[in-house]
Amino acid sequence: MKNATPIEPLAVEAVVVQAIGPKAEDYQIRNLKTENPGNGKTLIVEGKIKDAVYARISIAKDGGEVVRSIPIFLAN
Repeated sequence: MKNATPIEPLAVEAVVVQAIGPKAEDYQIRNLKTENPGNGKTLIVEGKIKDAVYARISIAKDGGEVVRSIPIFLAN
C-alpha cells in the first residue's frame, strides 16, 4: 500500500529473506527461498528456520535497499 492505495507486489528477485541464528558470527545465516504464488498480493518464503531467532528482509527498489528484521517465534 502506498498512500492508502494498493500497489503491485515487488518482483521475487527484489526481495531477499534470510534466517539468522543466535550466533550470526558463526555463519548461522541462511538465504530462504522466495516465490510468488501468482495471486498478485503476496510473496511466500520457505526454508529451514528451526534454530533461527529472527528473519532479515532486504528489499531492493529504485536503486536503494530497505532492510527490516522480524523475530521468529516457533509454534511447538
